Amino acid sequence: MPTLQLADLPRPAMPDLHAVADETWNVRVSGVGGTGVLTLAAVLATAAQLDGRYVRGNDMTGLAQKGGSVISDLRISALPLDLPGAVPTCGADLLFALDGVTGAEENTLKVCSGERTTAVVSSSNSPTGRMVTNVTAHRPDGVQLAEAIAESAHRKVVTDAMLVSQAVLGATTYQTMVALGMALQAGAVPVSVDAIERALKANGKSVDKNIQALRWGRMIIAEPQRVEQLVEQYRSQQDFLTVRARPATVRHVAGQLPALSEEHALIETIAVNVDELERWGSKADALRYLTALSRMVRAEVRGKDRMGAGAEGFAAPSGSRFALTGAFAQGLFKLMAYKDEYEVARLATDEGFENYVAGEFGPEAADTLTFKLHPPVLRALGMEKKVDLPRRWAGPMLKGLAKMKPLRGTKWDVFGYAQVRRLERELRDEYEKTVLTLAEGAQSAAQLERAYQLALGADDVRGYEELKLTSGRALLEELVAARGEVENHADEFGAEIPN
Repeated sequence: MPTLQLADLPRPAMPDLHAVADETWNVRVSGVGGTGVLTLAAVLATAAQLDGRYVRGNDMTGLAQKGGSVISDLRISALPLDLPGAVPTCGADLLFALDGVTGAEENTLKVCSGERTTAVVSSSNSPTGRMVTNVTAHRPDGVQLAEAIAESAHRKVVTDAMLVSQAVLGATTYQTMVALGMALQAGAVPVSVDAIERALKANGKSVDKNIQALRWGRMIIAEPQRVEQLVEQYRSQQDFLTVRARPATVRHVAGQLPALSEEHALIETIAVNVDELERWGSKADALRYLTALSRMVRAEVRGKDRMGAGAEGFAAPSGSRFALTGAFAQGLFKLMAYKDEYEVARLATDEGFENYVAGEFGPEAADTLTFKLHPPVLRALGMEKKVDLPRRWAGPMLKGLAKMKPLRGTKWDVFGYAQVRRLERELRDEYEKTVLTLAEGAQSAAQLERAYQLALGADDVRGYEELKLTSGRALLEELVAARGEVENHADEFGAEIPN
């Protein structure tokens, strides 16, 4: 990362406190707990005092811990303050929305004014506490939230502060100082640059990094193309993490599923999964997956045609014409490509991973890697802790294990006798059979909805060993029960029930 000097940036303008109501500049900082909301407010308050300003503040954390909603208000004035610390309704001159979900809450936006507020908004997709503890919780799109927040303000400054922080400083933890730098350079902070940097030094935590984050935040406003270049370089280094389908596979999938010709994103997703299944197992696995999807596409089209206007009762997301196919595509892929010993060995010795490690940490870094593994077979023998396997000698062993994947599911598969592996295979087969049966025989919107909800159920199968056994059995029981309902009411369905 290139180091920015203070002289590399133009001096920002400062708002005139005497030109605003009560000669007071009102600031609201909102975000989730643990991301630096209170730190940003404290740094800004300290800097204002160093500049000879008067400050009143009010922190609204309630019962918030990490992941909970946090709001901090500051009122900065050139004169002694006799006002409460909370920013009044429509009274904010500056809003920091460090997280889209909390920033879009009514309690945050009520202080915004279309005539005076500058909104500095991060479009990062930060998870709230509920999203962390409940993996099924909906995570709204950060860019859409940022734009919605900005609509309540007079002026907006929007960027992905978390991405910039990661790209420039190697960690997302400096996103708050990036946001402060943006506001500062945009002329929305009535405090000098010198005072803020002095406040960061006084804080004493990661001083150099925080000052650089502040300066790079200022650079987003002063020379945005320079920051964009660094972000693009970072993204290119992360390419191995972004799985893309081979163009030939995309064309093949589009040819096999012509009804999806307008669903470009879904075709790309399916093509990625086809490529991954071929790497996970073989072309036969990829063919099985694509064949099942071909049946599902036909079933969804026929079902909606058969129901006509009645299909409107199907409550899948309206943004997709093939919501059921999309859910089934993701669910079946997840249950087919389970991470057994062969797959872990393949991923650990993947050339792309080794190239990434070398690029990030130097050409010799890959040789210093140590894999920490806890295979079920060792756990069954009473070994309770993970085993450290240095790459120098474990690499060849893991590559050999990865090449043994054709044994997967056969009588020669020594790992396949484990309880969790047997469940994975049974769950995969039952999911494919049941969801297709319900979709192909659906005669009503309710039956189509039932197939859709079962297709989504694969996402609830998470974790390893006991956790996966618990969640996997729950879905398996639901699938078996659903198929039993179909068998008991076969006259209500239009599809033949497989054995």
